[in-house]
Amino acid sequence: MTRIDTLLTGGTVVTTESSFDAAVAIDDETIVGVRTERMLPTANRRIDVSGNLILPGVVDLPVHVTGYNLIDSYEIGTSVAAAGDATVSLTSRSKGGRTGLEVALHSGLE
Repeated sequence: MTRIDTLLTGGTVVTTESSFDAAVAIDDETIVGVRTERMLPTANRRIDVSGNLILPGVVDLPVHVTGYNLIDSYEIGTSVAAAGDATVSLTSRSKGGRTGLEVALHSGLE
């Protein structure tokens, strides 16, 4: 079996259909396998991601809805981000001395 570039081990793989414990093999910047670690080739670099989720194929695009040149509302900006498949959209807008993230987290805990 040939060597691969990177092996992610110890994490939970999440797909659109299920989640399961597995390792992810990456070679030449491409996912080449998702299986138990012992079924995958030896890697040049092994990364222990225990306790973390692995989302193969997901690209998380950063979205910034803030700034001096903002012409859209936050509602429009976040809607556009969602339509563009952004998985996370956070604002740094301050409200009462707290950032948008702090306000969102606090609201979610109430």
